[in-house]
Amino acid sequence: PDSNPLTEFFHPGYDPTSGRKKEYDSGWRNAEKQDRYGSDSSACCFITTACLRALDLPEDSLELRAMKTLTREHILTSRRGKRDYILYGKIAPQVVEAIKARSDSREIWENVYGRLQGIAQLVSNGAYEEGYQSYKSLVSGLRQAY
Repeated sequence: PDSNPLTEFFHPGYDPTSGRKKEYDSGWRNAEKQDRYGSDSSACCFITTACLRALDLPEDSLELRAMKTLTREHILTSRRGKRDYILYGKIAPQVVEAIKARSDSREIWENVYGRLQGIAQLVSNGAYEEGYQSYKSLVSGLRQAY
């Protein structure tokens, strides 16, 4: 059996402990079936929502609306995007908690907000793939740093 913990993520339905296919859906289809990106901003936009709250900015901001649009119109329209979405749901809360625990958290959130503004502009211009890649880069950098 594969010992890589991300095998399940990249090979839905594969059970790394037994080396066999699982009997149940691994989750990516549920991302499509469930309206997790609808009115609950924390579902798809955990980091964006945490950033807005930390900076006392309104949660109906352009940045959050853009992230919801990006999720709905681009990320959840492909299998790759659905897989990224599920992984994001697992790591984003950990990243947010790690940032909250730091004494320089406000500075970190201000930097994140600057990046989110750029991503929101890309999405507003219809550059969904570029916005998606920029957000993935942001999340990856935060994950590595914190």
